[in-house]
Amino acid sequence: MFNLQAISANNGWNISMAGVSIVFSGLTVLAILISQLHKLLVIWDQRDKHYQKIKELLFKLIKFKRTKKADIKVDSHLSHQVHETAKPITLLVGMLGEPFALPKLLELTTKCGLLHSHSKINALLKEKLIIPDGKGYYYLKKTILEDNINNSSK
Repeated sequence: MFNLQAISANNGWNISMAGVSIVFSGLTVLAILISQLHKLLVIWDQRDKHYQKIKELLFKLIKFKRTKKADIKVDSHLSHQVHETAKPITLLVGMLGEPFALPKLLELTTKCGLLHSHSKINALLKEKLIIPDGKGYYYLKKTILEDNINNSSK
């Protein structure tokens, strides 16, 4: 089998048509991009003006989100996640001593097998139950946590 018979036997016509259509569609996309290049260059030349508009919109959006979050009232009791995390974290902080380094606490929680320790410690940070001292170390508000643990065990 030679020449056209070999091409037909091994789907050569289908493969060649697929190749031609891929090349043709690629060249079509390239032609469209080149025809619209002048619009992209105008946007690129005025990027400072557009950047300022985008920046203003982002600041308005952030300010809107902040005011929206400030309107939400926080419950006086701790969330379920913080409540479940409070006891093991309190025990681990007791082992570390205060002030403690947050990376050491994370390392200790993962060694002890506390699941999702990053998110749980983050919840304590958001509730301001783990407080930074400004020097890279942290303190734990034990009184609130201990009261919450004691109330739940009754």
